[in-house]
Amino acid sequence: MGGFLSIDGPLYKILMQVYNLLVLNLLWFFFSIPLFTIGASTTALFYVTRKIVNDYDYSTPVKGFW
Repeated sequence: MGGFLSIDGPLYKILMQVYNLLVLNLLWFFFSIPLFTIGASTTALFYVTRKIVNDYDYSTPVKGFW
C-alpha cells in the first residue's frame, strides 16, 4: 500500500531531503561564524550533502556533520 502520502512515497523522500539540506545549511552557518573554521565546516557540508544526494541512508545529518 505505497500511496503518495505514505512514508515510502515520493513526497516523503523529497521532503526529507529538503529538511536534511536545511539542517545542514544551518549547521554550516553556525560552525562558520568563527572564520577560521569555515574550511572544516564546508568540507563537512560537502561530505554529508554527497551522502544524501547519492541516496545513502542518512537519517541524521548532524551526526555526519559532526
